[in-house]
Amino acid sequence: MRNLSLIALALTFGFSSTANAEIDWSKFKGAKHFGQLSIQEQQQIGLIATRLKPRFPVGVNCPPISSPFGSPTRYDGSPRTQRSNNGFHGGMDITLEIGTPLLAAADGKVIHISEGGRLVGKVMWMQHSPEDTGFQEWTYTKYQHLDKSPELRVGASFKAGDIVAISGDTGTKGGRRSAFGPFGYAHLHMNVYASPNNKYKIRGHKVRINKRIYIDPVAFYKSNLFSAEDLKKNKFPPVLVGVKLKNGKVMPGESKKIWPVHGRKK
Repeated sequence: MRNLSLIALALTFGFSSTANAEIDWSKFKGAKHFGQLSIQEQQQIGLIATRLKPRFPVGVNCPPISSPFGSPTRYDGSPRTQRSNNGFHGGMDITLEIGTPLLAAADGKVIHISEGGRLVGKVMWMQHSPEDTGFQEWTYTKYQHLDKSPELRVGASFKAGDIVAISGDTGTKGGRRSAFGPFGYAHLHMNVYASPNNKYKIRGHKVRINKRIYIDPVAFYKSNLFSAEDLKKNKFPPVLVGVKLKNGKVMPGESKKIWPVHGRKK
């Protein structure tokens, strides 16, 4: 009976028999982490399509992923520009109306707020300690194409599910070679990175995270952190993600990490 209970728990929360095995950093020894990376080099640090999918609590609707991690296409099926990650998606996109509140994916603090050009727009970087997430690693989330600069300031702390920014379409329109056409595209682009430590440097609108690797944003909602290579190899089932409703209720109630947009009851 106890074994059956454990199996049911594993299916519910996406645990597996290898759940205690977090990222093996020795695999990334000698890897190139920044600069003009080849497809092989970016795959070596985790930019690999995992096909991992989120699963929302029963009776709850959430804005879905419109372009997943590692995808060579955008929300409308058109190919991604080769100017960014050799045409592969380094995060996930969620199509949203301009002005949609964006929620912190976990407890953490703001480390950088800036604005880039095309493909970037207004951007916010956040750092999450192992205590914040329950992971062994330090993790970082980036929200991009914000409507306006967040009211939170660098150094400010927040809790999972707090409103930290407002969605927009900055960085998605203008110029002769706009990747999203003349009208732009309102959405949240969310990146997740992992590092064995909390060291980073600010470089313009970017944050150079020491020894950073790409993480599929959906994998951020698992109980343990896995590299894209391990996710693809193990073929995990959909991940139950924590969701916060507009009335403040969190489902499931014990969720340590929250989907970046409010859910609503069906």
